Amino acid sequence: MIYLTPNAKTPEEQARLKPYGAFTDGLSYPVVAMNQQPGYVTFFIASETYPLQNFGVGDIKRARGGDVIVFSDNGIESKNYGDIKLEMPCIFEQIYFGGPEALVLEDLGPKFPELARRLGRDVKPGYRSSNFTVRSCLGLAWYDYWKGDVPEPDLISPVVESGKGVAAGIAAGYEISAKKYLETLLKTLAYRTFQVSNPQERWLEVMLKLKLITDIVEGKDMIIADDSIVKGGVSGLSAYEEAIKRTFFPRKNYGAIGQLKTTGKVAEIMMAISYAPMYFQCYYEFGTMERRAAEYSIGKPLIEVCDDVAKRLEPDWEERQILKVRYNPLENVYDVCGRNKCAACANGCYPVDEKFVPDVIKERREHFTDAG
Repeated sequence: MIYLTPNAKTPEEQARLKPYGAFTDGLSYPVVAMNQQPGYVTFFIASETYPLQNFGVGDIKRARGGDVIVFSDNGIESKNYGDIKLEMPCIFEQIYFGGPEALVLEDLGPKFPELARRLGRDVKPGYRSSNFTVRSCLGLAWYDYWKGDVPEPDLISPVVESGKGVAAGIAAGYEISAKKYLETLLKTLAYRTFQVSNPQERWLEVMLKLKLITDIVEGKDMIIADDSIVKGGVSGLSAYEEAIKRTFFPRKNYGAIGQLKTTGKVAEIMMAISYAPMYFQCYYEFGTMERRAAEYSIGKPLIEVCDDVAKRLEPDWEERQILKVRYNPLENVYDVCGRNKCAACANGCYPVDEKFVPDVIKERREHFTDAG
């Protein structure tokens, strides 16, 4: 978050602080606000609402993509130079990136109000949902879709932090008591391991990142709720098998699944994923094009994609089948989050000119069907 006070009191402050501006691209949508007090005014710009909420700032607005925003004694002024006809903020803000307490300023999907009311939220005109409530609704939508296939578990546990809302929604669907909803996987590190580019370093960080409370989970059938599976790095083996071979750690202990299966001695693991399978790279990752866990299953029915990803995450899947994976279908995600969002990682439809989309993405997109 950046905050500015243009009409500062000393000449030095005035020279340093006036006027300020910001430019947004067509895919990022920061929030802006102004706080007027006697004798001074403070401007705020942030990636999401919660820092502004903490300062008690009201009238928080979302900037448009392509805006040039100017903060001055005239207030907040903006002019759009992007010629953007279709604004599509990243859907992953609600799924994973955004803090659970941050408010959603865009319109949500048609089924969101009904699902939120089932969770006890007082949805009425002017209601602004938190990301936590959106994630809980995605968990409840997951329950509605898969309840005939997934019996009530002994335990439900989130993969922290963004899995907490998902787990809460699933638990509400099963009407599970507090004794069965327990956070058994704890996180040590504050930063996000998907940002570590070296596979071996990322694998080691994941091993240090997760801590399991073993005496709670032993012998239990569990639902592990998470926001998404991207490369499979936190969940299981996936793309890091070669990196693991170059370490002294046992291969079977890798990731959340390895810890639950080997250290925790869990009977069965159902991974409940609030987002749809991710077959494509984000626009911002076109430079690296790292593989996706579901990429090899593009074009298959959803249940086959689920089983394929389980096999990639669990090396002994064919022998024991301890692990099952169940994604939300993309339609469920749209029904909760709304269609006015970029979900290119799941459907290959990028809100940019086609000339910026690599040929490998275009070829993969030809095989894509949203079979969920």
